[in-house]
Order: sequence, then structure tokens, then C-alpha cells
Amino acid sequence: MDATEEVPETSPEGILRNVFKLKEFRAGQLKAIESLRDGRDVVVRLSTNGGKSLVYQLFPRLFGDSSCCLVISPLSALMSEQVEKLRDLGLKAICLIVPAHAKDLSNKIIDRCQYCNQTLSVYMSPECAVSSSWMDVMKEIRHCLHLIAVDEAHCVAEW
Repeated sequence: MDATEEVPETSPEGILRNVFKLKEFRAGQLKAIESLRDGRDVVVRLSTNGGKSLVYQLFPRLFGDSSCCLVISPLSALMSEQVEKLRDLGLKAICLIVPAHAKDLSNKIIDRCQYCNQTLSVYMSPECAVSSSWMDVMKEIRHCLHLIAVDEAHCVAEW
């Protein structure tokens, strides 16, 4: 696609340009996003720095306000870095590393997803994802949870 070509702001290409300030998708990204949009489960296997995270960062924004994406990863430094980058773009994101942290932020997450009409990315450790307090939050936000992504899936066997 030509960078000067007009695209709808709410299309994947429009969000890529207007929100993420990128000109074009890398190989495999758009296909994964379109498959998710079509309701299919997707496994994205790209090389390091191949753009996997853009798939789960962009996808929930296709739904407009009040959409949540849950990203489960064991790498706290990577999660913190991604949250900071999203915030630098003006996007809402929270990082939950230990279960007690998740409990402290539960009401904030519920409020943002249910009442504030905000698209929110929630990054969390596997320990937080299986905590009883998070399971309670999931019940409250299930209507706006559009994506659960497992990043660094090579660690799944350890979880």
C-alpha cells in the first residue's frame, strides 16, 4: 500500500499510521490481524523484532472504545517497556507483575474497561493470570475482552 493512499482511520492500516505512526505492516502482521478480526484463533511466529507485539497492540483498537487486550508474558522488563511505549503513544496500558499488584489494580481495570470507555492493554505475568483476584476481574470485563495473547510462548511448558 502506498503511504500517501487514503485509508479509513478505523482500518488496520489507518490505525497503524495514525496511532502507531508506522507506514506499513511487516510480513505476516496484517494477515494475523485480519484473521483475529474474522474471529479465528491465531498463532503468530515471527523472528525476534519481527513485529509480533504490534499484532496484539493494534487489534483491540479496531473495536474503538471499551476494548481490552490481555497479554501474558513471563518477561517483566519487556512488559514494562511495551507499556511505556504504548503510554508514549497516548494509549492506556497497565503492567501487573505479582498477584498482589493485580489485586490492587483490579478496580482500576474494571472501571477503565466498563465505565470509562477506554481501550486498555493489560500486561501480566503468568502468576497474575491464574490468581483468584484476576479471575474475579475477568468475570467483570469479559464483555470487552477482545484478545488474550501469550507472548514468549516458548515458556508455556514452564507455566
